[in-house]
Amino acid sequence: MKYMIIIARLMRAFIVLFLCLQAGNFLAQWIFLPSSIIGMMLLFLGLAFRIIPEDWMSELCTLFGRYMALFFVPVCIGVMAHYDTIKNALFPLLMACTISSILVMVLVGLSIEWAENHSGSLKKETQHDS
Repeated sequence: MKYMIIIARLMRAFIVLFLCLQAGNFLAQWIFLPSSIIGMMLLFLGLAFRIIPEDWMSELCTLFGRYMALFFVPVCIGVMAHYDTIKNALFPLLMACTISSILVMVLVGLSIEWAENHSGSLKKETQHDS
């Protein structure tokens, strides 16, 4: 009986995940993003705004997290299958990765610095008002 309940909860989570993916497939006709990305954004929004209860997805997330390494096998095989292409374009790929990583680090640092300075001024304003 215990296993039937676990299977039912996993099925419910799979159905929610599938519905988010199908909604992403539908919306991808008008939004120029991959449907899987749109579906994951919808799932995130559903969880963030508590439209989808968190405990509905927790067991599936635990299951996926436990076997996360298996999800990287197809990617690694794809990289190995295109080894010659990657080898020929290795320098541009490394340069793009390096430049984009540095750019992201600088932008995140500046954004955090701006947010800290901005939130400090808001705290001062609220203290003066009270």
